[in-house]
Amino acid sequence: MAVANRQLAAIQSLSEKQASALADLDAATNDRLNAISVATQQGVINLYQALAVWKMARRDKALSNKITKLAASPCTYEPQSIEFSVNNSNNVETNTARERTLGLNNRVLAGLMLHTWRTQDVKCPETRFSKVESCCSGPIDISPYGLDAVFKLGSPIFNPDLYDPDGKMLTSIYNCSEISQPTFNIIEAATTLTVNAPPYCAELYNPRNIPYAFWHLPLSGLPAGFPVFFDINLSHEAAATWLQWVQEGLLVDDRTRGLAARLISYNADLKVFAAIQVDFDFQQGGSIKVSHRIYTLSLELYDATPANLARYAFEVLLAGCIVMLMVLQLKDIGASVLTQKVGQSMEGLQYIWPVRCHCAA
Repeated sequence: MAVANRQLAAIQSLSEKQASALADLDAATNDRLNAISVATQQGVINLYQALAVWKMARRDKALSNKITKLAASPCTYEPQSIEFSVNNSNNVETNTARERTLGLNNRVLAGLMLHTWRTQDVKCPETRFSKVESCCSGPIDISPYGLDAVFKLGSPIFNPDLYDPDGKMLTSIYNCSEISQPTFNIIEAATTLTVNAPPYCAELYNPRNIPYAFWHLPLSGLPAGFPVFFDINLSHEAAATWLQWVQEGLLVDDRTRGLAARLISYNADLKVFAAIQVDFDFQQGGSIKVSHRIYTLSLELYDATPANLARYAFEVLLAGCIVMLMVLQLKDIGASVLTQKVGQSMEGLQYIWPVRCHCAA
């Protein structure tokens, strides 16, 4: 009972001290406000300075009041569950494509496509430079190449979660059993060693049992090669990872002979589609020839501008001339056919007339 009385007395004393501290705080604040008023009336400070000092006094009072109340409040350690929501300021709609632009208002459609093509190494003909370089570029090579750096130890993008010494996880992803006739136990020409032992087939794995990264996919208008696509829905981190994967996978190597970049954009202000093409041609001497083209397609061919109206008038005139020439040509063809039929009829009469005369004689 005595202990409880002492605790109640301590709490009562703490409450009295808190009330006294709050009263002193109010008195100090009032004194400060009176000093501000007197200083303003005497012209010591202007109204702008008085307002700033008054705001500081109110802030100090609120802070001191908070500290005093928290110091006098008993502490509780009971867990509490509070539901709240966090706005991460993410205004991107997840069910739509991301907006990527070139410049200010040229919106990129789909993404960026890179397309490479390679050649086989063949022995160069015997010349005086044969000892300098014995390998030359041969026909187009469409066999898979590169390596999936995610599974390669030592690569910057190697994923430790995919480390599989037994190869069970790797062979489940690159499964040779899905191929109708996989090739195993290949004798490597350079080392005469047997490589690609089961289950690492030569169609999916290189001689070091690392899966290839790039496979041939035919595309119209481009040489037989290997396309790589950068989707606009990739985030900044995902696009950087994808680019690093392409670099670590050795998309461009010593047998690469060309690289083509393709991009399509749309300008809503001008209502024009643009197809951007950049080609890198690897020359035999080691240099790289770069060429670029931009093809545009307007959705509104005849806007109300003087240039478009003039073009429209000339195109109508050209179409009328073409129709008139077509009518004249058809007229000439009809006249020629009619003349040919009349000529054939007269020629037939020449054969019939002598017969009739002979019968009359």
